[in-house]
Amino acid sequence: MKLNIHDIWPEYELIDSGAGKKLERFGKLILIRPEASANHKPAMGRSEWQRTANAEFVQSGSTSGKWETLSAHPDEWILQLPESLKNLKIKLKKTGFKHVGVFPEQILNWNFIAEKAVPTNGSMLNLFGYTGVSSLVGAAFGYQVCHVDALKQLVQWGKSMMQENSLENIRWICDDAPSFVQREIRRGNLYDLILADPPAFGYGKAKRPWKIERDLLSFIQNVSQILRPNGVFSLSIYTQSLEKDVVIEMCKDCGLKMVNSNDMLGLDRYSKCIDHGKILYFSKEG
Repeated sequence: MKLNIHDIWPEYELIDSGAGKKLERFGKLILIRPEASANHKPAMGRSEWQRTANAEFVQSGSTSGKWETLSAHPDEWILQLPESLKNLKIKLKKTGFKHVGVFPEQILNWNFIAEKAVPTNGSMLNLFGYTGVSSLVGAAFGYQVCHVDALKQLVQWGKSMMQENSLENIRWICDDAPSFVQREIRRGNLYDLILADPPAFGYGKAKRPWKIERDLLSFIQNVSQILRPNGVFSLSIYTQSLEKDVVIEMCKDCGLKMVNSNDMLGLDRYSKCIDHGKILYFSKEG
């Protein structure tokens, strides 16, 4: 599907894209960031991009680099989610790995959480949870949430946003997501809704390596064991190295049935697309 996130969430806009970069607005701040799927020609010129933006991330490694200031702007700033998501406030800041604390395309997941909320204290597990915007939405809609991420600074970031939104029902865990799931199997804990947003490659707690092509199948096998019958598993995939049909077959082999999928091509103002990846939804039959 072609998705203009700005139509759903006015606080965000993909302004222009191309030449391996994207020009995007988060609230009042406009940033230039790398984007591998932007392999077309941008509509605006390079000088116009730089006049428009507040900062640009200049990449020096696969995920590392530094921000170049183009005009004055705050170190941290607040965005507000739509009224349909209870006007939750999220805190953004520039990081040393090009991110700012939110993946705007995940608004499809946030809306799904809101629509599918279990009215009587349903349980939700957010794996590879990043700064925890999905966890905030889950808590705001009545879920008892367990949030897991391996980076302490991201967990602390999420905790601060929970407090700023006067939410309480989130348990924050700094841990390696696959290892946490294995322990949950032994503990016999089950969840109504499980979200996973695994990176293509990374290191968990204690520098455990993760490679999605190698590790995703065993991870799904384990997740399926802690998903309650009739529960839903939401899996976000951004890497180009795994075809959607392959992932669907992995989940099918683990007793999960696909119930919905979103292949997301993000539209800029000039109708050019970048790849936002895919979100796949699976159910476990009771």
